[in-house]
This record gives sequence, C-alpha cells and structure tokens, in this order.
Amino acid sequence: MTYREEATPGPVVVTGYLDVYAFDRATGAMLWQQKTPSSVRRFIVTDDRVFVLLGDATMMCFDAMSGTLLGSVPTPLSGGEALLYDRGTLFAVGSKGVVALDRSGQVLWTQPLPTNFDTTLRGVGVAGQVCQPDYDTR
Repeated sequence: MTYREEATPGPVVVTGYLDVYAFDRATGAMLWQQKTPSSVRRFIVTDDRVFVLLGDATMMCFDAMSGTLLGSVPTPLSGGEALLYDRGTLFAVGSKGVVALDRSGQVLWTQPLPTNFDTTLRGVGVAGQVCQPDYDTR
C-alpha cells in the first residue's frame, strides 16, 4: 500500500445540511460557499473537484478551488450511502443501486441492487480503496 507523504494541494471541504464550504488549508480563510437545493447526503473531494450527492439523488460537481458549479445531474439512486472516486470514475451507491459516472457527470452505467430489509447501508470498493458508510451501532 502506498501513502502520500503530503496531501494534494487544495481546500478543506466541509458540508452542512444545505451548504458546501471550502477553506484554505493553510490559513482557514473561507474560499467559497455554495447552497444546495436538497440536503447533502455524501461528498467526495478529488484533486480539482468536489462531488456532492444530495438527498434527492442529484449529483452536483463544483470546482474545488473556485466553487463554480460545473454540473448537476439526477441519478437513479435512492438515498446516497457511499461515494468512491477512482481513476476518473465516480461510483455512487444508494439503497437500491450503484451508478458509475465520469468526471463530466455522464452516467457510464447503473446496476440495481436487491433490497436488504435489515439495513440500507452499503459500501463500495475497488482494489486498494474502500468506502464504508458510517452508522450508529446502538
């Protein structure tokens, strides 16, 4: 397994219920803020983009440094449980399926998942990377 010695330059991204914020990693100064039309479910930061999966299953993409909205596309997901970005492809998992999107937001493929009546939490993984959603074990 290879670890980066230094993080990729770029902002620290924080989400709120209907907001996405980016802060300068050295000074803490706010770089940008964006409102979202639905609740933020999950997000992931790549070298130059911030992908945000909303509660209404819309995927939004922002430029990481400027906050400019690069695009917004509906996905066939029901809820957003996990996101994983690998080699230019974004994989998003919801309670009813998985979708793969390219960097432009074009849907590459979708696959339904069987309903799991015990829980709707799903993880996603590729060689060397795994994303497992957080959950309360109480």
